[in-house]
Amino acid sequence: SKGKLLYMILIGMIVGTFLDSLSNGIQMIMDPNEFLVLQSSLFASYNRVNTTLLSIAYVIVTLVFFWLRKDMRTLDVMSLGYSQSINLGLDYKKLLRKNLTIVGLLVSISTALVGPVVFLGLLTVNISKELLKTYKHKYLVVASIFVSILSLIIGQLIVEKIFNNSFPVGTVINFVGGMYLLWILLKERRIG
Repeated sequence: SKGKLLYMILIGMIVGTFLDSLSNGIQMIMDPNEFLVLQSSLFASYNRVNTTLLSIAYVIVTLVFFWLRKDMRTLDVMSLGYSQSINLGLDYKKLLRKNLTIVGLLVSISTALVGPVVFLGLLTVNISKELLKTYKHKYLVVASIFVSILSLIIGQLIVEKIFNNSFPVGTVINFVGGMYLLWILLKERRIG
């Protein structure tokens, strides 16, 4: 599974590099003012939330959390791994598909509201795990929500007070999240 994770990260980096090169190519072709408009729509902005979708998002997120609430213990068992989950009687693949569908739905909602945010989930979930030192998802989900809110507030304060709003808060989150991902990979390499 460690090899699959590194393979997935490698694919992500290759696709990211391709898309960055594509962006640079489009920048050369387009008018600079038009490109700035396009670029502002491609980055997450918490200052221009799509308020028309906000009520729909509230309903969907509430339904998802009620749907997910009954599965918190199942998630605890799933975190043990494929073999252990099957030995304990779970239909691992069915539950994995269900939870990946939930994750995809929540990511699509956040992307529709503010734009793409790459490293926020990775950052907040791992910080929550480090702070709580628990495997229980009923605590980790709540802690991740509060760490996400705190991360966005701190990121916004850094952008406003230190950098005078010269770039979006998503840039700070992606920078810190990218550094944290590298730290995790280096730590895993030393352990493994």
